[in-house]
Amino acid sequence: MPNSHLLRQELEKFKESSKEAVIDGNHKIKDVDKEYFHIEREVEKELRKIIEQVNESSSPQLVLICGNVGDGKSHLLSRLHGDIPAIMNNFQIHNDATESDDPSRTYLETLEDKFSDFKDSNILNTGNHTKSLLAINLGTLANFLHEKESNEFTQLRRFVEEKGILKQEIQDNSFDPNSSFQYINFTDYHLYSLNEDGAKSKLIKELLKRIVNPNSTENPIFRAYEKTMLQKGFSKEKCPILVNYKLLVDEPLIRVKIERLLIEVIVKYKHIISLRALLNFIYDLIVPAELASLSEESLFEKINSFNNEPEGFLNNLLINYVFEHPSVSLTYKHLAKLDPTSIRGEGLDSLIINLINAENPSQEVESFFDASIVKSIVRDYFDLKYSKRKHILEKTFIRLLFFTGNTSDQYFNDTDFDEYMDCLYAFNKSDFKKLLGLYKNVSGAIYKWNGKAGGKTTSNLINTFIGQRQNKYRISTELSLEPKPRDVHLVINENNEEDIVYKFLQYLRVAFRSKSENREIDIDYRLYLLIRKINRGYRPNQFDKSDFINFSNFIDELMSDVLGDKNLFFRESNHSTHRIFSLTHNDSFGIFKFKEIR
Repeated sequence: MPNSHLLRQELEKFKESSKEAVIDGNHKIKDVDKEYFHIEREVEKELRKIIEQVNESSSPQLVLICGNVGDGKSHLLSRLHGDIPAIMNNFQIHNDATESDDPSRTYLETLEDKFSDFKDSNILNTGNHTKSLLAINLGTLANFLHEKESNEFTQLRRFVEEKGILKQEIQDNSFDPNSSFQYINFTDYHLYSLNEDGAKSKLIKELLKRIVNPNSTENPIFRAYEKTMLQKGFSKEKCPILVNYKLLVDEPLIRVKIERLLIEVIVKYKHIISLRALLNFIYDLIVPAELASLSEESLFEKINSFNNEPEGFLNNLLINYVFEHPSVSLTYKHLAKLDPTSIRGEGLDSLIINLINAENPSQEVESFFDASIVKSIVRDYFDLKYSKRKHILEKTFIRLLFFTGNTSDQYFNDTDFDEYMDCLYAFNKSDFKKLLGLYKNVSGAIYKWNGKAGGKTTSNLINTFIGQRQNKYRISTELSLEPKPRDVHLVINENNEEDIVYKFLQYLRVAFRSKSENREIDIDYRLYLLIRKINRGYRPNQFDKSDFINFSNFIDELMSDVLGDKNLFFRESNHSTHRIFSLTHNDSFGIFKFKEIR
């Protein structure tokens, strides 16, 4: 039996708990494997440009490199040490703002020292030519500014507030020669970009491509795979780790689907996937949890046992595993909600019925796939005591169809998500003509939020609740909504690819003018889905109104603008004739008039 599983051993470097996952941003990357897996991102181009411009400045300059834990700030600094060493040597660099240089002092006290040259009094010192790079998490920056309420750092605080660094705003962060502060915010950039075809992730796509590249002598993962395949003493064709890796190598469609799934997780569940978390995800994808913690000897024994446990092997294939292990990480918890087996439709149900009734299930299934490795899995398992393994084989078929089927789009299209991403692209490019349908849907949901007002007297009635709740009459008023979309600052990348947006807001900001005031609401994917449902006939309940309290408050604000100076209509909802009354106010004479209008 082999001494070690070399592929698993090499992949373990991707784990968040691995020592290789930690990079010292104060020095150049020394590991050639890390160099191989480095993928240039737009944020790297932006930061390098700012640093080069700051280097030419004669005034004191502090560059804030802001973001969240694990998003690659240290990795990027380390990379720049290798690319522009002469320039980086001109900077004081403080990489981890959450650590203290002295155990007897807090990190905030240490941070104050790092900021000391940029106190208000020291910035004005003509002899101060300090140039500093400070990689800092947004929470740490917020804590520091909150703790330092004195007047020592008013210019720094004003800069952070004006640039909206701690808020969800996209602003121009190009070099400002009149300021002693510059910044780049990693949270403005995302794991994916937007274009006319939807959302794409160059980072995920390129990273997966490098991991599985069989033609590069620099790829340590594939070298380890080849060496493991030459080992003797265990059943390689029953090893989920080897087969999972081979699936990624041979079937690019699986890599495309993984890219899409991760983007959906980010957008649908507001989940943050850092660069470090992405690498850990890939490790978990190839090395199932059941096999990850085993000793080498136990691992090979377990692999050999899959010769007699087909279900165990199938359950550990990435096409099944990725949807069935929500406890592995928060990413996998969200992926479980995107399981294609939860989708039901006439076409997919028909395929399953045909599979159940087929005399030769493998022949029935094989025609849906092109990749030889997938065909091999189908031939090995779908004719083996099918009736006893019906549940796992049906799930495996649906997921194989989702990941690699040549007719996948026919059964698994998510039109709501695609339309949301189209709106997101148009919104971030301020292409308002393409947002007309969005505004129509939002205004429709606003009028129907409290139930359909009805009546033919006017088309813009909205129900309202005045005084004590009662069931006999439904009260409505007129509400006129004028769309007022607001420009979003668009950042064009350095290659002038105007059709690609790399820096953007991940929600839709919709604005209406009611009376004389503009009202805005941010619409994330969940609210977008609810709005679509309402326009298809769904009536929101109290749970919806509590869960989407921001939208409910937004509607209340719109109505408060017009209540008191508009007509009120009373519909007798429990009467067979559905009588309607109106209450009007004559401003000139200050009198009210109540009459039946139908």
